Amino acid sequence: MFLRLGGLLLALLFATQLWAATPESLIYFTSLQNWREAIFAVSPDGKHTRLLLPNEIHPPFNCFLAGGNRRGNAVVYSADTAHGTQVFIVKPDGGGKKQLTTEGNNYSSAVSPDGKLVLFHSLRDGHCEIYRVNADGSGETRLTKRENTRDHCRDATFSPDGTRILFTSYRAGVWNIYTMKLDGSDEICLSKDAFHGTEAAYSADGKFIVFINEKSQVSVMNSDGTGLFTLTEDQRPASRPTFSPDGQTIVYQSGPLYESELMVINIDGNNQHLLLPNGMKGWSPWWAAGK
Repeated sequence: MFLRLGGLLLALLFATQLWAATPESLIYFTSLQNWREAIFAVSPDGKHTRLLLPNEIHPPFNCFLAGGNRRGNAVVYSADTAHGTQVFIVKPDGGGKKQLTTEGNNYSSAVSPDGKLVLFHSLRDGHCEIYRVNADGSGETRLTKRENTRDHCRDATFSPDGTRILFTSYRAGVWNIYTMKLDGSDEICLSKDAFHGTEAAYSADGKFIVFINEKSQVSVMNSDGTGLFTLTEDQRPASRPTFSPDGQTIVYQSGPLYESELMVINIDGNNQHLLLPNGMKGWSPWWAAGK
């Protein structure tokens, strides 16, 4: 009896350690749990899916996972509250949740590599602008200052070294990809008239940028805007692409919200496949180092 119980305990202990030790990286995403949006994490092989943040608020909020940082030490998301859509930050284990914004409707996007800054875009000014805030909720700063209501700026994320911000804007009447310094200065347009795109993200080494092109497909380019290469030719629209920590693989959302699937594809366009098992739906993926 003791041997059996001991074996069972060892098996349970081994299984727990396996989850902690196996994934060298994790993919965070949003899906439905009991018809409510909740945040999950899964290993890159599609196994070991676990619930990170359940949705227990009444009435249930809508949470839109937006990202974190490559080191995987923080996850940010936006959630509907009684006072608009607000930005929250949480530890990878689901603990330490903190609300960062209180005014207007805000949508989170990224955490700086050192975990000290958070980017989000807000509709509080009547059109979409990018803001920066400290991870403790202090020091909120508006970075983009567009006067025309069509000049929406969104999809902001940090460069791997944390010195610049990658974002998209509709200021030219089409979506283009830009970079700027952390204070909002020195804006540079990468896509210009050659192509258009949204939802851009850097590779971990900063050499490449993945984005969604004007045909709603996944494309990759060099970080200076050259070397454009389209990876997908899916029938369903793609969105929210992000690189794996090693820069060799990309995960993205395929299809409309609530009906979308998470797809994985190599940077050379090979080995495209579904990530989640058993037909599980998912959206807003973010790939980070495992914890």
